[in-house]
Amino acid sequence: MKAEDIRCVFSDLDRTLLDKQSRISDRNRKTIEDLMKLGICFVPVTGRAYASLPVDLKDIPGIEYVITSNGTSICRLADGKPVLKRCLPKGFVKAFKEFHAGLGKCAVEFYVEGRAYVPREFYDDPAAFNQHRVEYVKKTRTPVDDIWRFASEHDGEIDAIAMISPEGRFEELCESTRSELRGVYITNSDSLYIEISNPDCGKKNAILDFCGMMGFEPKDTVAFGDNDNDAEMLAAAGLGICVANATPLCREAADMVTAAHDEDGFTEGIEKILKGG
Repeated sequence: MKAEDIRCVFSDLDRTLLDKQSRISDRNRKTIEDLMKLGICFVPVTGRAYASLPVDLKDIPGIEYVITSNGTSICRLADGKPVLKRCLPKGFVKAFKEFHAGLGKCAVEFYVEGRAYVPREFYDDPAAFNQHRVEYVKKTRTPVDDIWRFASEHDGEIDAIAMISPEGRFEELCESTRSELRGVYITNSDSLYIEISNPDCGKKNAILDFCGMMGFEPKDTVAFGDNDNDAEMLAAAGLGICVANATPLCREAADMVTAAHDEDGFTEGIEKILKGG
């Protein structure tokens, strides 16, 4: 792919653009700024809800849009207002509650209007539910005393649902979720999250929607990722690049492998393209 043909660069955040501290390095920040100076738009594409985006990202001038919650929403970065949004269908909460009741101790998160809501007991002790990013939970999640009442009250307005797999049950829960829940989009990340959204969501569909909205072709885009939920996006872009720490499924979908996320793999990949590599 020639540098002059690139109209947009899409990038996953966690374990792709962000380092081990969930920060954007100075080098990656400069690369993003340089891309925009060349007239190439940069769009983050993440499983995070809007309210969970890192401050580093919002501080970079010139980024107009962000794709959140695995393609549930295309939002303006400045204010989080969606320009395109797809919620889970009304009535799904009842079916999901029945499914979840048979899983045992399994934390659940509901994303509504760009914010993640969790049960109070999970918020108070995330590690008890196999979520060891305690500080991240405290900063980005909103506790609810009765999560199922909350979910029922917002039925038809839920952006997405995420489950935190108990230790040692990830593969089992992925399989049972896919076999028992129908008519929804299901993906996974970090060998921890199992994520459920509208059947028309997913990062692939979101970048295709964005291309149509902006008037350019997917073949004129580059996408970066590391996890299973990035694989379809990488395959759909003109050039798909995975970082060295990518999952096997993501690697299989990629056209090129760059350095690891904590070694500025994003910048190394962009530099290789711009130099004609």
